[in-house]
Amino acid sequence: MRFISESPESRYSIISYNGLNIFLDTNDFSSESIQKAQSFCALHNYATKRANAVYFLRGTTKQVDYDKILVGILEAETLPIQLNEIVHCLTFWNQEGEGCFQINGKDGQTYSEFILKCILSDCQVFVEPYSELFITGRGGDHVWVSHKDFDQRILIIHF
Repeated sequence: MRFISESPESRYSIISYNGLNIFLDTNDFSSESIQKAQSFCALHNYATKRANAVYFLRGTTKQVDYDKILVGILEAETLPIQLNEIVHCLTFWNQEGEGCFQINGKDGQTYSEFILKCILSDCQVFVEPYSELFITGRGGDHVWVSHKDFDQRILIIHF
């Protein structure tokens, strides 16, 4: 099924940090979240290398703790519209991840392992209809989506 959802630009609040766009859930647009998002970008040096946008989306109706946030990093110049829904999945897993983990997590599995497995499954679902264009996978502590023919990473998702 080919499904194109709303663009992140039209759905989330955006702040600029050293020329880098940081996307925040509109209901989470607080000075604390802005400061935490900027600190996250500074910690990983995203404002000066490889990143074109950061999706720091903690949830709309409830927000995950800052130390458990799953973040998306746009490395490509722009996000292909076919991948919009993957960004929206970040909001879902950050909002509902803890509850899902309590119900479906396996013995010995960490929260981050569970959530990375879930976001990888989402990426596979949304990439599959466009398998001639994109590929996705998991590398240890992150999930990635790349252009198939250009060997260029588009999106990386990690804690």
